[in-house]
Amino acid sequence: MKKRRIKGIQMIPYGLLAGVMTEDSIEERQREVRLTEISSEGFRIRLCRRGKAEENIYPKAFKICFYQMDQAEYREIEIRHFQIEAGEQTEFYQAYDIFTVQEDYKEAFQKLCVEYSRYISLKLEEDDAREYQMDIYHTVLLKDVIMRNQIRNVPFLENLVRFLADNTGKLISANSISKYMKSQGESIASAAIINYISFLCEAYILHKVNRYDIHGKRIFETNDKFYFEDNGIRNAIAGGTREGDIEKVIENIIYQNLIRLGYQVYVGQLQAGEIDFVCTKPGGERIYVQASYIIADDATREREFGNLRAIKDNYPKYVISMTPLLTKNDNDGITHLHLRKFLTEGI
Repeated sequence: MKKRRIKGIQMIPYGLLAGVMTEDSIEERQREVRLTEISSEGFRIRLCRRGKAEENIYPKAFKICFYQMDQAEYREIEIRHFQIEAGEQTEFYQAYDIFTVQEDYKEAFQKLCVEYSRYISLKLEEDDAREYQMDIYHTVLLKDVIMRNQIRNVPFLENLVRFLADNTGKLISANSISKYMKSQGESIASAAIINYISFLCEAYILHKVNRYDIHGKRIFETNDKFYFEDNGIRNAIAGGTREGDIEKVIENIIYQNLIRLGYQVYVGQLQAGEIDFVCTKPGGERIYVQASYIIADDATREREFGNLRAIKDNYPKYVISMTPLLTKNDNDGITHLHLRKFLTEGI
């Protein structure tokens, strides 16, 4: 007899809830699962189908990670006593319902309901926060940039800041900005763009980061990256918390913390590839840092770790990400560090 279908909270954001399935095999292979619905009686998962044949799974256990806002950490609940039922099946995925009576799971779910309510409240407050951030931004822009430097083309200045907010962490030159603006029907010389950017940096709205040739040991004078002094203001200018901006936001946060830790920061240039940050201190100290959101597949892992492996010196190398369940580990001498640990404890 079929159990009652799970009726609970659907599509909880990934940062609040994550899951891993341990398969009952010789290697006890672990596999990340997408939780699409959760209730006090269990949860629903969705697995990508591999080919057209129906896939049989033999889970030994599940590990559900509940984010706790008050402690800023995940609570891991291991589910070893459960029943499983196959659910919806499409060309692309297979759903399963997992039922459990474990008390620690039910307790964690009740707390999740409270945390989710807090999360929704914070989301509803975002509009007020954005208005406050934009007020601060416009005050600084008017007093420290427009009035101080007697800027007349204010609409272009505002468009320039929006362009840089939308392209945080990308290599940019004054010439490329000029070409883009021309395609938008606004013609402005590269020299004027360079001046405007320098005004924004002097007002501590922006930070300019030069490229550094790792093999040639020299600093390039063109194609820089730009990061914002205040991440909240950057998000407000770009249009709020857009889901596709998460990589830019993480990279901006990591840059800010590296500066706070006392590093001089550059963008690393390889013969074939790029290192997000080359960080130096007086006395010869140097580290290399790659920023990433979540490393969930081999292609992403190779991209982030592969460029660091291409550097043949012995300076410390780090990948910083928000990969769930990660605290700190080493991969071929490269330290994989969780963003939260980096922000609270440093390198």
